[in-house]
Amino acid sequence: MKKYTLFFLAMLLMNVAFSGGPWSLGKGGLYFQAGGSTINYNSIFNKNGDVVPLQLYDKVSDNTFQLYSEIGISKKWTLKLNVPYKYIVNTIASKNDVISGLSNVSATIQYNIEGKKWPTALGFAVHAPAQKETTTRSTLTEYNLAGYDAFIFNPYFSIGTSKGKWYTFANIGAGIMTNNYSSYSKVDAEFGIKVLKYFWLAAIIDTRIPIQNNSPDVASIGTINLLNKLYVNNQQYVSYGAKVAVPFTSKFGFNAGMNLAALSRNAAAAPAFSASIYYKR
Repeated sequence: MKKYTLFFLAMLLMNVAFSGGPWSLGKGGLYFQAGGSTINYNSIFNKNGDVVPLQLYDKVSDNTFQLYSEIGISKKWTLKLNVPYKYIVNTIASKNDVISGLSNVSATIQYNIEGKKWPTALGFAVHAPAQKETTTRSTLTEYNLAGYDAFIFNPYFSIGTSKGKWYTFANIGAGIMTNNYSSYSKVDAEFGIKVLKYFWLAAIIDTRIPIQNNSPDVASIGTINLLNKLYVNNQQYVSYGAKVAVPFTSKFGFNAGMNLAALSRNAAAAPAFSASIYYKR
């Protein structure tokens, strides 16, 4: 089976609600991350899973700038906040159609359950609808989105374990979407090892499978979105990848990652990367 390098910005935005595994920061604990990601593509996975060229645009550059934080409210409760900002450049004949604005801002509450060998946690995330841009050409009003035009509710269960120089965890959940978008099941897992004194390497796998076949109003998706396949309905993927973490000090460090696609529908197909700096206490 052919494999295509793929980075799902939608996956990046939704996964932060599940990130971190089942471990608690403890009361007063803090993790803050600032970073970005980019994907530049001229082909997409269509609804049948085939890679085809873009229909109108010569290329699309989808860029995300993101602030993410985890706050330890108590020994067992953790609050997670994510604020993504999108800057999407759609190029045709040296001219650009730009979409910019807040994407699906989210808040997550997680309850950590004690476990000596296999800690677990229950979580619930809420994503707000993305910012919508409105343009009028003649009598036609177009809506273009920096994310999904829907509330998204993510209940999930997390389990993991760690020992010495390695750790692993998995999250199982669902995305319940409003505005007649199809809801979906969501499973992701991560395995990390310490390969050098200050260097962590992790392998990740992530899946998203629609569990409905709804059809939101075309105006709710966005005219440009229908062409570049960003934040459309019934997106599906099974992907895998890697990320690295390099601590500079006990509080500051650097993260970087990428993903590869094994299967996708209604999404972009192109090589891409993400990078961020973090602070923790």
